[in-house]
Amino acid sequence: MYALWLSSSAAQRYGASVQALTVSLIAYALTSSTQVAGVLATLRGLLSFILPLCGGVIIDRWDRRVLMMARGLANIAVWGGVALVLFLGGGLTVAAFATFVLLDGVIEGLLGGAAEAALRSIVDKEVYARARAVNEARDASAQLIGSPLAGFLFSLWTFGAILFGVVMDVLATITAALLPSLAPQHVRPGDKAVEGAPQVPTSLLHEALAGLGWIARHRVMAVLTGLCVLSSFGGFLYMSLVQLYLIAQGTTATRVGLIATAEALGVLLGAPLATWCVGRIRTGTVVVGGQLWSALCIVPVALVSDYGVILACSFLYALLAPAVNAAMGGFVFQHVPEDLQGRVGAASNLLIGLPVSTAAALAGALLARASLEIGVVTSVVVMALGCVVAAVYRRVRTLPLAQDWAGVEL
Repeated sequence: MYALWLSSSAAQRYGASVQALTVSLIAYALTSSTQVAGVLATLRGLLSFILPLCGGVIIDRWDRRVLMMARGLANIAVWGGVALVLFLGGGLTVAAFATFVLLDGVIEGLLGGAAEAALRSIVDKEVYARARAVNEARDASAQLIGSPLAGFLFSLWTFGAILFGVVMDVLATITAALLPSLAPQHVRPGDKAVEGAPQVPTSLLHEALAGLGWIARHRVMAVLTGLCVLSSFGGFLYMSLVQLYLIAQGTTATRVGLIATAEALGVLLGAPLATWCVGRIRTGTVVVGGQLWSALCIVPVALVSDYGVILACSFLYALLAPAVNAAMGGFVFQHVPEDLQGRVGAASNLLIGLPVSTAAALAGALLARASLEIGVVTSVVVMALGCVVAAVYRRVRTLPLAQDWAGVEL
Protein backbone atom coordinates (compact mmCIF):
# COMPACT_ATOMS: atom_id res chain seq x y z
CA MET A 1 0.00 0.00 0.00
CA TYR A 2 2.87 2.38 0.81
CA ALA A 3 4.34 1.79 -2.66
CA LEU A 4 1.06 2.90 -4.26
CA TRP A 5 0.91 5.98 -2.04
CA LEU A 6 4.53 6.87 -2.82
CA SER A 7 3.91 6.44 -6.56
CA SER A 8 0.87 8.72 -6.39
CA SER A 9 2.51 11.41 -4.28
CA ALA A 10 5.74 11.29 -6.34
CA ALA A 11 3.79 11.75 -9.58
CA GLN A 12 1.96 14.66 -7.97
CA ARG A 13 5.24 16.31 -6.86
CA TYR A 14 7.00 15.82 -10.20
CA GLY A 15 4.02 17.26 -12.07
CA ALA A 16 3.77 20.24 -9.70
CA SER A 17 7.51 20.90 -9.97
CA VAL A 18 7.32 21.14 -13.75
CA GLN A 19 4.09 23.15 -13.69
CA ALA A 20 5.59 25.73 -11.30
CA LEU A 21 8.09 27.00 -13.89
CA THR A 22 5.64 26.43 -16.74
CA VAL A 23 3.35 29.08 -15.21
CA SER A 24 6.10 31.71 -15.41
CA LEU A 25 7.18 30.63 -18.92
CA ILE A 26 3.68 30.85 -20.37
CA ALA A 27 2.92 34.11 -18.55
CA TYR A 28 6.08 35.70 -19.94
CA ALA A 29 5.37 34.33 -23.44
CA LEU A 30 1.89 35.95 -23.31
CA THR A 31 2.90 39.31 -21.83
CA SER A 32 6.69 39.74 -22.30
CA SER A 33 6.59 41.04 -18.72
CA THR A 34 8.54 39.56 -15.84
CA GLN A 35 6.36 41.60 -13.48
CA VAL A 36 3.14 39.91 -14.64
CA ALA A 37 4.80 36.50 -14.44
CA GLY A 38 5.97 37.29 -10.92
CA VAL A 39 2.56 38.56 -9.81
CA LEU A 40 0.85 35.39 -11.04
CA ALA A 41 3.35 33.18 -9.21
CA THR A 42 2.95 35.30 -6.06
CA LEU A 43 -0.86 35.12 -6.13
CA ARG A 44 -0.74 31.37 -6.61
CA GLY A 45 1.70 31.13 -3.71
CA LEU A 46 -0.54 33.19 -1.42
CA LEU A 47 -3.45 30.87 -2.17
CA SER A 48 -1.26 27.89 -1.28
CA PHE A 49 -0.50 29.44 2.13
CA ILE A 50 -3.97 30.73 3.07
CA LEU A 51 -6.46 28.21 1.65
CA PRO A 52 -4.96 25.17 3.42
CA LEU A 53 -6.54 26.46 6.64
CA CYS A 54 -9.88 25.58 5.07
CA GLY A 55 -8.38 22.68 3.12
CA GLY A 56 -7.24 21.14 6.40
CA VAL A 57 -10.87 20.97 7.55
CA ILE A 58 -11.79 19.10 4.35
CA ILE A 59 -8.81 16.75 4.68
CA ASP A 60 -9.69 15.92 8.29
CA ARG A 61 -13.32 15.16 7.44
CA TRP A 62 -13.18 13.27 4.13
CA ASP A 63 -11.60 10.11 2.82
CA ARG A 64 -8.08 11.20 1.84
CA ARG A 65 -7.94 8.68 -0.99
CA VAL A 66 -11.00 10.37 -2.55
CA LEU A 67 -9.43 13.79 -2.06
CA MET A 68 -6.19 12.65 -3.73
CA MET A 69 -8.22 11.49 -6.71
CA ALA A 70 -10.27 14.72 -6.73
CA ARG A 71 -7.10 16.81 -6.74
CA GLY A 72 -5.71 14.85 -9.68
CA LEU A 73 -8.92 15.07 -11.70
CA ALA A 74 -9.32 18.80 -11.02
CA ASN A 75 -5.73 19.48 -12.07
CA ILE A 76 -6.23 17.44 -15.23
CA ALA A 77 -9.26 19.60 -16.02
CA VAL A 78 -7.41 22.87 -15.43
CA TRP A 79 -4.21 22.09 -17.33
CA GLY A 80 -6.10 20.13 -19.94
CA GLY A 81 -8.16 23.30 -20.45
CA VAL A 82 -5.00 25.34 -21.01
CA ALA A 83 -3.73 22.79 -23.54
CA LEU A 84 -7.11 22.66 -25.29
CA VAL A 85 -7.34 26.43 -25.68
CA LEU A 86 -3.83 26.56 -27.11
CA PHE A 87 -4.49 23.61 -29.41
CA LEU A 88 -7.74 25.03 -30.79
CA GLY A 89 -6.15 28.21 -32.02
CA GLY A 90 -3.68 29.65 -29.59
CA GLY A 91 -6.19 32.25 -28.40
CA LEU A 92 -5.14 32.05 -24.76
CA THR A 93 -5.53 35.49 -23.22
CA VAL A 94 -3.75 36.74 -20.12
CA ALA A 95 -7.05 36.88 -18.24
CA ALA A 96 -7.94 33.31 -19.21
CA PHE A 97 -4.52 32.00 -18.26
CA ALA A 98 -4.61 33.90 -14.95
CA THR A 99 -7.97 32.26 -14.23
CA PHE A 100 -6.52 28.80 -14.91
CA VAL A 101 -3.51 29.53 -12.69
CA LEU A 102 -5.64 30.81 -9.81
CA LEU A 103 -7.93 27.77 -10.11
CA ASP A 104 -4.83 25.59 -9.89
CA GLY A 105 -3.82 27.50 -6.75
CA VAL A 106 -7.25 26.94 -5.21
CA ILE A 107 -7.06 23.20 -5.95
CA GLU A 108 -3.60 22.92 -4.39
CA GLY A 109 -4.63 25.01 -1.41
CA LEU A 110 -7.73 22.97 -0.62
CA LEU A 111 -6.64 19.46 -1.65
CA GLY A 112 -2.86 19.50 -2.03
CA GLY A 113 -2.24 18.35 1.54
CA ALA A 114 -4.40 15.22 1.29
CA ALA A 115 -1.54 12.94 0.19
CA GLU A 116 0.76 13.87 3.08
CA ALA A 117 -2.08 13.56 5.60
CA ALA A 118 -2.94 10.12 4.17
CA LEU A 119 0.48 8.85 5.18
CA ARG A 120 -0.79 8.66 8.78
CA SER A 121 -3.21 5.90 7.74
CA ILE A 122 -0.58 3.99 5.74
CA VAL A 123 2.59 3.68 7.84
CA ASP A 124 3.10 2.87 11.51
CA LYS A 125 4.43 5.54 13.83
CA GLU A 126 7.62 3.54 14.33
CA VAL A 127 8.62 3.78 10.67
CA TYR A 128 7.31 7.26 9.90
CA ALA A 129 10.73 8.89 10.28
CA ARG A 130 12.13 6.57 7.58
CA ALA A 131 9.13 7.33 5.36
CA ARG A 132 9.72 11.04 5.93
CA ALA A 133 13.34 10.64 4.81
CA VAL A 134 12.09 8.99 1.60
CA ASN A 135 9.72 11.93 1.13
CA GLU A 136 12.66 14.33 1.46
CA ALA A 137 14.47 12.44 -1.31
CA ARG A 138 11.30 12.49 -3.43
CA ASP A 139 10.91 16.26 -3.06
CA ALA A 140 14.60 16.90 -3.68
CA SER A 141 14.63 14.82 -6.85
CA ALA A 142 11.52 16.64 -8.07
CA GLN A 143 13.19 19.97 -7.41
CA LEU A 144 16.40 18.74 -9.00
CA ILE A 145 14.84 17.90 -12.36
CA GLY A 146 11.63 19.96 -12.33
CA SER A 147 12.87 23.33 -13.59
CA PRO A 148 15.40 21.99 -16.14
CA LEU A 149 12.81 19.55 -17.48
CA ALA A 150 10.14 22.25 -17.72
CA GLY A 151 12.51 24.54 -19.64
CA PHE A 152 13.62 21.73 -21.95
CA LEU A 153 10.08 20.57 -22.74
CA PHE A 154 8.80 24.13 -23.20
CA SER A 155 11.63 24.95 -25.60
CA LEU A 156 10.85 21.88 -27.70
CA TRP A 157 7.08 22.30 -27.75
CA THR A 158 4.80 24.61 -25.78
CA PHE A 159 2.47 21.69 -25.06
CA GLY A 160 5.32 19.53 -23.81
CA ALA A 161 5.58 20.93 -20.29
CA ILE A 162 1.79 21.15 -19.96
CA LEU A 163 1.21 17.59 -21.13
CA PHE A 164 3.91 16.26 -18.82
CA GLY A 165 2.05 17.75 -15.86
CA VAL A 166 -1.24 16.29 -17.09
CA VAL A 167 0.30 12.83 -17.54
CA MET A 168 1.74 13.00 -13.99
CA ASP A 169 -1.71 13.94 -12.65
CA VAL A 170 -3.27 11.01 -14.52
CA LEU A 171 -0.72 8.64 -12.96
CA ALA A 172 -1.26 10.16 -9.51
CA THR A 173 -5.04 9.73 -9.85
CA ILE A 174 -4.85 6.13 -11.09
CA THR A 175 -2.48 5.01 -8.33
CA ALA A 176 -4.56 6.83 -5.70
CA ALA A 177 -7.65 4.98 -6.96
CA LEU A 178 -5.91 1.66 -6.27
CA LEU A 179 -5.48 2.53 -2.58
CA PRO A 180 -8.02 1.36 0.01
CA SER A 181 -10.18 3.83 1.90
CA LEU A 182 -8.07 6.33 3.88
CA ALA A 183 -10.79 7.99 5.91
CA PRO A 184 -9.47 9.74 9.04
CA GLN A 185 -10.24 8.06 12.35
CA HIS A 186 -12.33 10.59 14.24
CA VAL A 187 -12.59 8.57 17.43
CA ARG A 188 -9.34 7.04 18.58
CA PRO A 189 -9.58 3.81 20.59
CA GLY A 190 -9.24 4.37 24.31
CA ASP A 191 -9.95 8.11 24.12
CA LYS A 192 -12.49 8.25 26.95
CA ALA A 193 -12.98 11.96 26.61
CA VAL A 194 -14.23 11.51 23.07
CA GLU A 195 -16.00 8.16 22.97
CA GLY A 196 -19.69 8.58 23.58
CA ALA A 197 -19.43 12.33 23.99
CA PRO A 198 -22.03 14.51 22.25
CA GLN A 199 -20.85 16.27 19.14
CA VAL A 200 -20.65 20.03 19.62
CA PRO A 201 -21.42 22.04 16.49
CA THR A 202 -18.55 24.26 15.43
CA SER A 203 -18.21 26.98 12.82
CA LEU A 204 -15.99 26.68 9.76
CA LEU A 205 -13.76 29.41 11.20
CA HIS A 206 -13.38 27.50 14.45
CA GLU A 207 -12.56 24.32 12.53
CA ALA A 208 -10.06 26.12 10.30
CA LEU A 209 -8.24 27.66 13.28
CA ALA A 210 -8.17 24.40 15.25
CA GLY A 211 -4.68 23.57 13.97
CA LEU A 212 -3.29 26.92 15.14
CA GLY A 213 -4.98 26.43 18.52
CA TRP A 214 -3.53 22.94 18.93
CA ILE A 215 0.01 24.20 18.27
CA ALA A 216 -0.46 27.11 20.68
CA ARG A 217 -1.69 24.82 23.48
CA HIS A 218 1.37 22.54 23.32
CA ARG A 219 4.58 24.35 24.20
CA VAL A 220 7.00 21.87 22.66
CA MET A 221 5.10 21.99 19.36
CA ALA A 222 5.05 25.79 19.45
CA VAL A 223 8.83 25.89 20.01
CA LEU A 224 9.47 23.35 17.23
CA THR A 225 7.32 25.44 14.88
CA GLY A 226 9.33 28.51 15.83
CA LEU A 227 12.56 26.65 15.09
CA CYS A 228 11.21 25.71 11.65
CA VAL A 229 10.36 29.36 11.00
CA LEU A 230 13.89 30.51 11.90
CA SER A 231 15.72 27.77 9.98
CA SER A 232 13.46 28.05 6.91
CA PHE A 233 13.62 31.86 6.84
CA GLY A 234 17.40 31.86 7.26
CA GLY A 235 17.83 29.23 4.55
CA PHE A 236 15.53 30.93 2.04
CA LEU A 237 17.17 34.29 2.76
CA TYR A 238 20.59 32.78 2.02
CA MET A 239 19.43 31.16 -1.24
CA SER A 240 17.70 34.36 -2.37
CA LEU A 241 20.81 36.39 -1.53
CA VAL A 242 23.26 34.28 -3.52
CA GLN A 243 20.94 33.91 -6.51
CA LEU A 244 20.20 37.66 -6.71
CA TYR A 245 23.88 38.45 -6.16
CA LEU A 246 24.95 36.17 -9.01
CA ILE A 247 22.28 37.61 -11.31
CA ALA A 248 23.51 41.13 -10.52
CA GLN A 249 27.07 40.03 -11.30
CA GLY A 250 25.98 38.97 -14.81
CA THR A 251 26.23 35.23 -14.13
CA THR A 252 24.46 33.12 -16.76
CA ALA A 253 21.02 31.75 -15.93
CA THR A 254 22.34 28.18 -16.15
CA ARG A 255 25.03 28.83 -13.53
CA VAL A 256 22.54 30.60 -11.28
CA GLY A 257 20.17 27.64 -11.58
CA LEU A 258 22.96 25.27 -10.55
CA ILE A 259 22.91 26.78 -7.05
CA ALA A 260 19.40 25.43 -6.44
CA THR A 261 20.48 22.19 -8.10
CA ALA A 262 23.39 21.88 -5.65
CA GLU A 263 21.02 22.42 -2.73
CA ALA A 264 18.61 19.80 -4.04
CA LEU A 265 21.49 17.37 -4.60
CA GLY A 266 22.54 17.88 -0.99
CA VAL A 267 19.04 17.01 0.20
CA LEU A 268 18.91 13.98 -2.08
CA LEU A 269 22.23 12.60 -0.84
CA GLY A 270 21.39 13.48 2.75
CA ALA A 271 18.11 11.56 2.74
CA PRO A 272 19.70 8.10 3.34
CA LEU A 273 21.72 9.60 6.19
CA ALA A 274 18.50 10.87 7.77
CA THR A 275 17.25 7.35 8.48
CA TRP A 276 20.49 6.47 10.28
CA CYS A 277 20.50 9.71 12.31
CA VAL A 278 16.88 9.44 13.49
CA GLY A 279 17.30 5.80 14.50
CA ARG A 280 20.59 6.16 16.39
CA ILE A 281 20.90 9.76 17.60
CA ARG A 282 18.64 11.53 20.10
CA THR A 283 16.13 13.75 18.35
CA GLY A 284 17.16 16.83 20.36
CA THR A 285 20.77 16.35 19.26
CA VAL A 286 19.72 15.95 15.62
CA VAL A 287 17.67 19.17 15.76
CA VAL A 288 20.37 21.27 17.46
CA GLY A 289 23.29 19.76 15.56
CA GLY A 290 21.56 19.86 12.17
CA GLN A 291 20.64 23.53 12.49
CA LEU A 292 24.13 24.41 13.71
CA TRP A 293 25.63 22.56 10.72
CA SER A 294 23.47 24.50 8.25
CA ALA A 295 24.43 27.83 9.83
CA LEU A 296 28.16 27.06 9.86
CA CYS A 297 28.18 25.77 6.27
CA ILE A 298 27.23 29.15 4.78
CA VAL A 299 29.72 31.21 6.84
CA PRO A 300 32.47 30.90 4.15
CA VAL A 301 30.23 32.80 1.69
CA ALA A 302 30.40 35.82 4.01
CA LEU A 303 34.19 35.70 3.68
CA VAL A 304 34.68 34.67 0.03
CA SER A 305 31.97 35.40 -2.54
CA ASP A 306 33.45 33.11 -5.19
CA TYR A 307 31.03 31.08 -7.34
CA GLY A 308 32.70 27.77 -6.45
CA VAL A 309 32.49 28.57 -2.74
CA ILE A 310 28.82 29.46 -3.05
CA LEU A 311 28.12 26.23 -4.97
CA ALA A 312 29.94 24.05 -2.43
CA CYS A 313 28.36 25.78 0.59
CA SER A 314 24.87 25.46 -0.89
CA PHE A 315 25.41 21.71 -1.28
CA LEU A 316 26.84 21.20 2.22
CA TYR A 317 24.20 23.42 3.84
CA ALA A 318 21.43 21.06 2.69
CA LEU A 319 23.04 17.73 3.65
CA LEU A 320 21.54 17.44 7.14
CA ALA A 321 18.20 19.10 6.29
CA PRO A 322 16.48 15.72 5.67
CA ALA A 323 17.62 14.44 9.08
CA VAL A 324 16.28 17.52 10.90
CA ASN A 325 13.01 17.44 8.97
CA ALA A 326 12.56 13.70 9.48
CA ALA A 327 13.26 14.02 13.21
CA MET A 328 10.91 16.93 13.81
CA GLY A 329 8.30 15.69 11.35
CA GLY A 330 8.31 12.22 12.87
CA PHE A 331 7.97 13.59 16.40
CA VAL A 332 5.04 15.80 15.37
CA PHE A 333 3.41 12.87 13.54
CA GLN A 334 3.64 10.80 16.72
CA HIS A 335 1.59 13.31 18.71
CA VAL A 336 -0.85 15.08 16.39
CA PRO A 337 -4.30 13.40 16.56
CA GLU A 338 -5.24 11.80 13.25
CA ASP A 339 -8.37 13.92 12.88
CA LEU A 340 -6.25 17.08 13.16
CA GLN A 341 -3.43 16.09 10.77
CA GLY A 342 -4.67 18.24 7.91
CA ARG A 343 -5.35 21.34 9.99
CA VAL A 344 -2.14 21.19 12.02
CA GLY A 345 -0.15 20.70 8.82
CA ALA A 346 -1.91 23.68 7.22
CA ALA A 347 -1.30 25.83 10.30
CA SER A 348 2.41 24.93 10.31
CA ASN A 349 2.74 25.72 6.62
CA LEU A 350 1.04 29.08 7.16
CA LEU A 351 3.21 30.03 10.14
CA ILE A 352 6.38 29.01 8.31
CA GLY A 353 5.40 30.08 4.80
CA LEU A 354 4.34 33.67 5.45
CA PRO A 355 7.68 34.79 6.93
CA VAL A 356 9.58 32.82 4.29
CA SER A 357 7.64 34.60 1.54
CA THR A 358 9.32 37.88 2.60
CA ALA A 359 12.86 36.46 2.37
CA ALA A 360 13.40 37.39 -1.29
CA ALA A 361 12.31 40.99 -0.68
CA LEU A 362 14.66 41.27 2.32
CA ALA A 363 17.49 39.75 0.29
CA GLY A 364 17.02 42.36 -2.43
CA ALA A 365 16.99 45.17 0.15
CA LEU A 366 20.14 43.88 1.86
CA LEU A 367 22.02 43.63 -1.44
CA ALA A 368 20.87 47.12 -2.49
CA ARG A 369 21.60 48.86 0.81
CA ALA A 370 24.45 46.75 2.22
CA SER A 371 26.31 43.80 0.69
CA LEU A 372 26.24 40.05 0.16
CA GLU A 373 28.48 39.63 3.20
CA ILE A 374 26.08 41.51 5.50
CA GLY A 375 23.16 39.54 4.07
CA VAL A 376 24.83 36.16 4.65
CA VAL A 377 25.76 37.18 8.20
CA THR A 378 22.08 38.03 8.74
CA SER A 379 21.11 34.54 7.52
CA VAL A 380 23.67 32.94 9.83
CA VAL A 381 22.40 34.97 12.82
CA VAL A 382 18.77 33.93 12.13
CA MET A 383 19.68 30.23 11.87
CA ALA A 384 22.02 30.47 14.88
CA LEU A 385 19.16 31.95 16.90
CA GLY A 386 17.21 28.76 16.20
CA CYS A 387 20.17 26.70 17.45
CA VAL A 388 20.34 28.78 20.66
CA VAL A 389 16.61 28.38 21.33
CA ALA A 390 16.79 24.62 20.75
CA ALA A 391 19.89 24.27 22.93
CA VAL A 392 18.54 26.41 25.78
CA TYR A 393 15.02 24.95 25.87
CA ARG A 394 15.59 21.70 27.74
CA ARG A 395 12.44 19.91 26.56
CA VAL A 396 13.59 20.24 22.94
CA ARG A 397 17.30 19.68 23.63
CA THR A 398 16.55 16.42 25.45
CA LEU A 399 14.05 14.93 22.98
CA PRO A 400 14.81 11.18 22.96
CA LEU A 401 15.33 8.55 20.29
CA ALA A 402 12.42 7.85 17.96
CA GLN A 403 11.32 4.72 19.83
CA ASP A 404 10.80 6.80 23.00
CA TRP A 405 8.78 9.64 21.45
CA ALA A 406 5.46 8.35 22.79
CA GLY A 407 6.51 9.08 26.39
CA VAL A 408 7.37 12.74 25.80
CA GLU A 409 5.08 15.29 27.43
CA LEU A 410 4.08 18.15 25.12
